[in-house]
Amino acid sequence: MTDARRFCGKCGTELAPGAGFCPRCGAAFTGAGGPPPQPPAQAPWSPPAPPAAGPTGAYPSASPPTPRTSGAGPLIGAIVAVVLVLIVLGGIGAYIAWQKLVPHPPKVVPSGIPVAGDQAGTQAPGTEGSSPATVSLDDLVGQWSVQEAVLDGPPPDTLTFERQGDLVVGSLSDRINTRLELGLVDGAWRGNYYDPQVVQQAADAQLTGGNRLEVHATDRDGARNLLIIATRGGSGPGPTGSAGPVTSPQQAVDLVAAMPDIKEWMAQVQAAAQQGERRSAHVDVDSEEPNMYIVHVYEMVDDEMGGHTATYGWYEVHKQTGEVKSTTLEG
Repeated sequence: MTDARRFCGKCGTELAPGAGFCPRCGAAFTGAGGPPPQPPAQAPWSPPAPPAAGPTGAYPSASPPTPRTSGAGPLIGAIVAVVLVLIVLGGIGAYIAWQKLVPHPPKVVPSGIPVAGDQAGTQAPGTEGSSPATVSLDDLVGQWSVQEAVLDGPPPDTLTFERQGDLVVGSLSDRINTRLELGLVDGAWRGNYYDPQVVQQAADAQLTGGNRLEVHATDRDGARNLLIIATRGGSGPGPTGSAGPVTSPQQAVDLVAAMPDIKEWMAQVQAAAQQGERRSAHVDVDSEEPNMYIVHVYEMVDDEMGGHTATYGWYEVHKQTGEVKSTTLEG
């Protein structure tokens, strides 16, 4: 008959027959003849109980940790922002002060190139309220009678402008190397004034009162000074000087009829007609050429021979300048 199975009374390990101690936990036994120890009782297994539900029936969730904030952060940010604003304002103030204290030369452009103006639709400085935005370079073309000139030496008699591409070039009588070069910039005439006796200067021109032209020059210190005052007409090479571009035959007729000697002659013919003489004065465009009109001034005389014409004179009216010159054409 074999021995009964024996187990360690401490850890429950099955013991070999005759063993005096447990091979697992080392517990000793008093003898091999004692009653065999039984394995320790184990509690029956049961599933773990679920956690208790919250008030709404859902399992409670852990709240996220509240971040720790420091009261010094916003204060430091505000101080940095204030410092940056002060730096920017200080820089702007220093630039404005520099602009006022340091003299700057005026805009001077190379010959043949108008001064770049301000934004479109605005007038150049110093010409506000004078030259309208609809002016053109042709408004300057022709001869002007100089009324006042702030120049060294004897004042010139005339200022004559000629069109040269995108510029008008003005020359003064008795001054060979002195000239004005003006372009149309944002509704104003601007450019340069050249004189051998002075440094090249920026210049501008404006009409005041319709037929009065004022020319100003700006020196390198930025001072804008009156240079020339001139009016339409004057002592040009023809009887009436110039009156600007002529665009129609009627305009040419009006220019010739406005000449002082023509007006006087027409008054004499009219007075004779009032005394019963059959005479009448006439001013007509006889022909048109590419650059001028030919105007015939004459009277019609009605007599016993059936009537005839008597020529007073022939005149050339230049289309570009409006200059009127007497000519020797025969009718």
